[in-house]
Amino acid sequence: MREIKFKVWDANMRKMHSDATLHAIYVAARFPNSNARAIESLDERWGDCIWLQYTGLKDKNGVEGYHKDVVQMGPFLFTIEWDDKAAKFYLASINKIDGMKYSLANRLAKHEVIGNVYENPELLTEP
Repeated sequence: MREIKFKVWDANMRKMHSDATLHAIYVAARFPNSNARAIESLDERWGDCIWLQYTGLKDKNGVEGYHKDVVQMGPFLFTIEWDDKAAKFYLASINKIDGMKYSLANRLAKHEVIGNVYENPELLTEP
């Protein structure tokens, strides 16, 4: 069974929150006296948070692949995207090579996650 976890991009703070941070937020919500201020702070910005799901796959270096990560395959860059109709993750070309969707499952382990579209927007521009 695939592990279910998330990262969250906080657009206001321009910061990525890891799964560990989300766990701390969950604990604070379950036990309000432990860290109520953290929950209040998150609630104020909730509309500016983008949830990024773990694909269940790792790249050639053991780095976990998440939705909106940037993957380098040779000279080409791809983003990890979600296909609602097929209900699966896929790789979409940043360089718009051919407009095709490539299977993530068969490729991620052979290539490298080099960033994501939120923390590394410069990767989205062609040289």
